Amino acid sequence: MTVHVCGAVQKQGVYKLPQGSRVCDAVDAAGGFAPDADTSWLNLAAVVEDASQIRIPTEEETQALRENPDLTGTGSPYLPESGQKLPGGISTSGEDDRIDLNTASREQLMTLPGIGEAKAGQIITYREKNGRFETIEDIMKVPGIKNAGFEKLKEYITVR
Repeated sequence: MTVHVCGAVQKQGVYKLPQGSRVCDAVDAAGGFAPDADTSWLNLAAVVEDASQIRIPTEEETQALRENPDLTGTGSPYLPESGQKLPGGISTSGEDDRIDLNTASREQLMTLPGIGEAKAGQIITYREKNGRFETIEDIMKVPGIKNAGFEKLKEYITVR
């Protein structure tokens, strides 16, 4: 499989990777993260698809998007087009595309910053054992998710 790794990595380029490779493998092939990479938006455990582009954003780029989502679709080479999802499941369409803790699949939860496969499983297990989340703050009842983790998640999650 062939992927294009660009953005905040040491060596941007096109790399051949084995089938089933993950984002972390693609970053490793590109020499690792650049010092200004913003890895909080990435799911490093996500499986990479053939012929895909993996763009590693810089902290400056992600901060600009947080401050002004209208920057998307301006033709900037490092920003997604309007209506696309940003890393972490954030939509650029202006719609409320936050992840609902009560209905999200494991895959949807894994798009959240800092949530990998194991933590997504813990969220689902908690939900199955304890019922619906009443508030977004209830996610801190899941083992391993404390205040710092909640702070990274709160703008991307909802309960409906």
